[in-house]
Amino acid sequence: SDFAGMFANPLVKFLVGCPEQDLYIEVHHAVNPHLVGLKEVKFLPWPASMTLAGDYYRQVVKAFKDVANIYIAERGNDPYDTLVGYEQFFTNIREYLENPAAGYVKDLFKGRPAIVVATGPSLRKNIHLLKEAENSAVIVSADASLRILHEHGIHPHLVTTIERTPGFDKQFRDLDDLDMTVFATISFAHPTTLSGYRGPLLFFNRIYNFMDKLSLLDDSIQLGLSTANMAYEVARHLGCSPIILVGNDLAFDSAGNTHAQGFLYGQKQPIFEDFDRFAVPGNVDDWVTTCEGWFNCIKQYEKRVDGWDGTLINATAGGARIRGSVVMPLKDVLQAYCGEAFYPREKLLGHLAAWRKDPAKGAHILTQLDDFLALTEQFIGISRKMCLLLDAMTRDIEQSKGILSRSLLLEIEKALPHVNDALDGLTDSPLTSYFGEYFFTEIVPYLMEWQVAHSRFQGERWSDAYRIKLAENFFGATGQLCVSLRDVLLDGQRRLKALEH
Repeated sequence: SDFAGMFANPLVKFLVGCPEQDLYIEVHHAVNPHLVGLKEVKFLPWPASMTLAGDYYRQVVKAFKDVANIYIAERGNDPYDTLVGYEQFFTNIREYLENPAAGYVKDLFKGRPAIVVATGPSLRKNIHLLKEAENSAVIVSADASLRILHEHGIHPHLVTTIERTPGFDKQFRDLDDLDMTVFATISFAHPTTLSGYRGPLLFFNRIYNFMDKLSLLDDSIQLGLSTANMAYEVARHLGCSPIILVGNDLAFDSAGNTHAQGFLYGQKQPIFEDFDRFAVPGNVDDWVTTCEGWFNCIKQYEKRVDGWDGTLINATAGGARIRGSVVMPLKDVLQAYCGEAFYPREKLLGHLAAWRKDPAKGAHILTQLDDFLALTEQFIGISRKMCLLLDAMTRDIEQSKGILSRSLLLEIEKALPHVNDALDGLTDSPLTSYFGEYFFTEIVPYLMEWQVAHSRFQGERWSDAYRIKLAENFFGATGQLCVSLRDVLLDGQRRLKALEH
């Protein structure tokens, strides 16, 4: 076979001589923006390559899988995971509208240093040094680190959370002086998390597709996969550089601990016993042991640092190395970068106190909800109509015992153009754009299977029958997603109308 034409195609990309530690970033660059299809990639190992460099080839395959898995994890693993985010965003809509959000503090500390404090096992080794940086660096704490910082008399300027399940208010329950620390919270946190915090709130949105239509993109940032990832993103949104990581081990320590002493749930979390462990380069030791969840957070940092014009300094006293970061002891970092006092607490609290509510914001969201609901009803109508058309036909196909009658074949032939039109109508609808992260895990696999249906069977008749079965499943699942989405949108509409009165 002559592959010259294929290799000359501008869509073909070659990665040659890429070091193993750079594979994740280089593969991410190569496949972007076609990340949605990565789960369908098939690897065809070339025997000579496996013989000559089998370990390297397996690392290449792993890099592809990591890029795909992290892309999916950033958006939620299933539609109902995403739906929880939608639901809690509207549940919190009053608090969101009555407090400042991310757009109001953009670049507030441009060019100033920030320290991101996580709860890795090494935190106790250098936490005492942070006290001297309270006036000369923006200290951003992950929620689990706040209690440990308080034990040392340290009050961070912001504390973040990315968790949306109930019970996370325990992280700051019974803590005093929370008015000194701004709660940089996701807008879709569980309502008990917001009500349990006795201090100022600052909201950050996930970059959901519909945020653009609601004119809320200014309040939206990349959030990452962990609360520490979010703390880095908050510091970056504030314009900070360098950003200094402390307690961001993302690895087990030599005693097998997962968290620092003083962590609310203990130093060794049982959940980590279920994860596969493997070695990665370390900051202090040559190699440290990590697991899949932490590894994904490492790669999240690496992806976000790549191409950033700021500086990431890893002052974690142990833990895993992050590609693109500068490794330095915290004592040296404070001397080199945190010598000038600029009193970030006073500046941040004063800036938030000057914020004024925008009365038009809620009205605009309410108007857009009307449009969303109209599109959702249209989706539901199409799905219901197609299910009624295809349900009996699918039963006949399943009961055909391998022989499709002439009348059934005619029904299938007659139905397929209508199915195609309905599919085009749904996939081209603005609703699938506005709520893409909700629908894509359901729609994309069906559409990809639809395209290859004819290759599944030797005869075209059975491939057409298979498409009928696919379509019936697709419209049933999509219709149910729309019913659930409608309930959430109606709840948001009700809450916003109540605020008008």
